[in-house]
Amino acid sequence: MDEHDLSTLLRRSGDTIEVVDVRPGELADRGRRRRRTTRLARGAALVATVAALGAGALGVDSLRTGPDPGPAAAVVGCTDQVTPRVLPSWARAGFSDPEPRMPYVESADGSIIAILWGRLSSPPSPEVNNKILWVAHDYGPTPTDLSIRAHLEGGDSTVERTVPGGPGPSIIDLPAPGCWRLDLTWDGLTDTVHLAYR
Repeated sequence: MDEHDLSTLLRRSGDTIEVVDVRPGELADRGRRRRRTTRLARGAALVATVAALGAGALGVDSLRTGPDPGPAAAVVGCTDQVTPRVLPSWARAGFSDPEPRMPYVESADGSIIAILWGRLSSPPSPEVNNKILWVAHDYGPTPTDLSIRAHLEGGDSTVERTVPGGPGPSIIDLPAPGCWRLDLTWDGLTDTVHLAYR
């Protein structure tokens, strides 16, 4: 898959984001070995994605920069500005820098992060898509899609989105600006993340 293919993939929008399923097909062993193999396969997919697109091609230059806010904390509500900081050690697959700095938001329980490739906006910006790379710390024994139930804080709007194949590259467009609570489910695991859409 070359840069053009990946760019086309990340430009797609709608309720379902088509991504390549990189999970192993059939594994002889279950349990720990299966989870480890699945995690390695997903890491390989992230290596290909990041290597092919690179930070510049994904619009990272359009983000605000600032001082490192230190270790990421559990998110309560939304922040209007997400500054680049060092990714957690378990989320660095695909980056050549041993301590890559990217803008990301951590989930409430810290089991998944949303790496942002540009400012999120509703309606989507014509210059930068709402690209999010989901990276999970843990994966369950049975691979599933990443299911997202998004609720607008302070409003009554609720929508659902799906990232086939589980955590990975996606474009998540939401119908209105504001602070959105995203309830995430994958591989039998759950967590919540808050994202601000301008």
